Amino acid sequence: MTNRPVTGRNEVVTLMKTLDRNSAPLAGIRVVEVGLMHAGPIATGMLGALGAEVIKVEGPASGDPGRKLEKTYAQDGRLLEDRSAMFETYNSGKKSLSLDLKQPEGLRLFYKLISKADVFLHNMRAETALKLGFDFESLLPHNPKIVYGTVSGFGPVGPDRSRPG
Repeated sequence: MTNRPVTGRNEVVTLMKTLDRNSAPLAGIRVVEVGLMHAGPIATGMLGALGAEVIKVEGPASGDPGRKLEKTYAQDGRLLEDRSAMFETYNSGKKSLSLDLKQPEGLRLFYKLISKADVFLHNMRAETALKLGFDFESLLPHNPKIVYGTVSGFGPVGPDRSRPG
């Protein structure tokens, strides 16, 4: 590999494919994601592409709504039921876990997972994170060294902070 700047998307993809999983920049980093649709899953997908172990936590009822979006077809033309090309792309290489964070047992298992994580990222509204127990203050007792990230279409302050998206 040469020591020159990477200039285009194809070069980034090629570089990421050539990384040895054990020597990748984020090898040994564990990321827990509670993310839906686009922003959260894309962000943690990038971390995974750089070698992090990403564990996606989904609700038990239906999981990430992105699972049911676009139709996906196999190479032979068959429609693959309950598969979304978008979901598969954003979540490639991730481990997935179904937990009901509204139940004490689900929250207990989630906190156990957080205690062994390096990074937590979500893209829920601040009110939802607080209600379900994964706001920053709720996670600190379980892992004081956790790197906490949140992605929002409207930011944490201002008149639109509670809008979804």
